[in-house]
Amino acid sequence: HTYNPDRNVEPGVTGQLYALLGDKEKIFAPMRFLGYNIYLHDRGQFWPGLEMGRIGLSDQLFLPKNIEWEGSFFMEQKTLINKDDIPCSEDPTYSFRDCVVTWVAEDAGCHLDWFSSPVSDIQICTQREQIGRYSDSLTKALQARWLQLSNMTGCIPKCTVRSYSFVEKSREEANWGRNWSASFYMDVKTSSYTHKTEF
Repeated sequence: HTYNPDRNVEPGVTGQLYALLGDKEKIFAPMRFLGYNIYLHDRGQFWPGLEMGRIGLSDQLFLPKNIEWEGSFFMEQKTLINKDDIPCSEDPTYSFRDCVVTWVAEDAGCHLDWFSSPVSDIQICTQREQIGRYSDSLTKALQARWLQLSNMTGCIPKCTVRSYSFVEKSREEANWGRNWSASFYMDVKTSSYTHKTEF
């Protein structure tokens, strides 16, 4: 699930996020459920593949079940020059995720809209064989290193990339009665950030 706040996040009370994850009684296969993978990213810039720091995706924070995590995050912004040999998108609404999902659907010949919006002019996968092709294309995209993924899909990063990093304050076992499986509390570390511009 992606949480997109409707306003900029600021330090202090308005910039705090507290999340209780998972209904403890309704977790599927509880003996096999280990926890949650949490990422920070700009809207439209999530792809859980390899070397995704290039689109600003944070490192993964793994939150095991029965753990309370508290921390903060900070941001760094980098603006690159759009070059012929190293292209980037100057469109502020460009979505790397949408670009890759469109490639997956085109490569498979159909689209699964279970977790994303339908891809225009591409039929929905309804047959087992189609779902298998979609799974194969998705796996290719997830396992490709950055250069291979970019060459294969034609997807490029935005020219202005905001990168996020977690700072852990505490992690403790939640060993009391509750109806959630894990929780995290996060705030903004500082209201300032580093901005690097390529010349």
